[in-house]
Amino acid sequence: MLFFYENKIKQYELQLLQSKYNSLQEVISKDQKEQSRSSGRNLLLWGISLVLLIGCALFFYFKFKKKKTTQINHNLQETYSQLITLLQNNDPGFMFSFENAFPYFQGNS
Repeated sequence: MLFFYENKIKQYELQLLQSKYNSLQEVISKDQKEQSRSSGRNLLLWGISLVLLIGCALFFYFKFKKKKTTQINHNLQETYSQLITLLQNNDPGFMFSFENAFPYFQGNS
């Protein structure tokens, strides 16, 4: 009869250990799932941040490029207007202004 109760106690201890093991496995499994969700969220946040950063950089690049192009066009229009005015007035400074505006222009000499 003593062996019977000893076996029962051992079975109970074994069941207790098995229950603890199963509980621990569930906790580990839940923790792993939470970590994978968290890493997925972090990856998503990094991706959104990267897209926003690239979008802002492109926006400012094109805005600056447009402003620069507009400024160049305005400067060219001013130069053309000055040259036309000098030409209409037969001003001798026309050639000097023309050569300053277009230094690489080579006329037939």
